[in-house]
Formats: sequence, C-alpha cells, structure tokens
Amino acid sequence: MKAPTIDEYIERKAQDLSAKDLAQLPALLERCRAKAQRVPTDRHPRLASQITLLAKLLESLPSLAADRPGVDPWRELAVGAFYVVKGVDCIPDSVPDIGFTDDARLLDRIFARNRTAILRAAERRNLAESLTSAMP
Repeated sequence: MKAPTIDEYIERKAQDLSAKDLAQLPALLERCRAKAQRVPTDRHPRLASQITLLAKLLESLPSLAADRPGVDPWRELAVGAFYVVKGVDCIPDSVPDIGFTDDARLLDRIFARNRTAILRAAERRNLAESLTSAMP
C-alpha cells in the first residue's frame, strides 16, 4: 500500500471532518495559540505566524470562499488546526531539531493550496500584517 501524498492527506482529512469535529474547533484554537508560542522560530520561521493566523481566521470566519472548485479552504485550515494540536505527530515535537518539521510542512502546504482564499479573508479581517510572515 502506497503512503498518501501530503495533498491526499489534506483532502482526505478535510472530507472526513464531521460536524462533531467542527464543533470542537473553537476549543482547539487556544491550544493552537499555545503551541505557536513553543515553535522554534530559528528552525521554522513561518510556523508560529501560520498557527496564529490559522487560529484568527478560523475563529472569525464561518467559511472561506473557495478558490478551487470542490475545495473548502475552511475545512483544510481546520485540518491544520487539528494536526498541530493532536497528541501524536509523525515527528513528535519533543525531538530536538526536527520536532516541528511535520507541522511546518503540513501548514506550508495548506497555506499554499489555499493562498487566494487566505489572502482575501485576511484582508477582509484586517489581518494583512499577519500575512507577510505566514505565507510560503
């Protein structure tokens, strides 16, 4: 069995999010912010900004306008939020030097996949200053 690509992972997880999962999202956002404070910015310069922006967008938006047919950027951002706070990582955060690499790769890809929607939503919410350090 072939391992899924990062895009396949994001798409599958976004499709699998249930209403119950999405109802838990507001409670996860504080945990996201707390994790952003622990990111080693020397190794992952965008990650803390991405987590912070992700939390701000998810708390303020019921939906993001899709920039790709059949894709819900809000659900993909939710996948990112769930991933960064989950207890089991591909690479545990406690592993020196590489512990946040999986989180950084996943959020870079989610932000790249949803660039247009994130830019529009951030501008509408006066979050433009957060974009410079968050966008890949």
